[in-house]
Amino acid sequence: MKLENKSIKILVYKRNDELTTIRLGLVTPRRVGKAVVRNRTKRRLREIFRLNRHFLKPGLDLVFVSKVVTALLDYSSLKRNVLGLLKDSGFCIGPE
Repeated sequence: MKLENKSIKILVYKRNDELTTIRLGLVTPRRVGKAVVRNRTKRRLREIFRLNRHFLKPGLDLVFVSKVVTALLDYSSLKRNVLGLLKDSGFCIGPE
């Protein structure tokens, strides 16, 4: 399933195995910015995932695909966008 807004695209895959872990993949293309900007964007997305993984349904594979706007957002706006997409689609349970 593909979730998307103007700042980020999230690909969600449901696994049919017994594993209850939630896995994360990050894609940040060069057009987002130089290496420093891309790495900062990936660190922010990793931290959002780490702090909120217990609210996600088990057995998911998530791939966050950054857009150019992703690097321009501050942490709280990026968190609001990511969790809002996941919550609206029903993959995130609990407070934002």
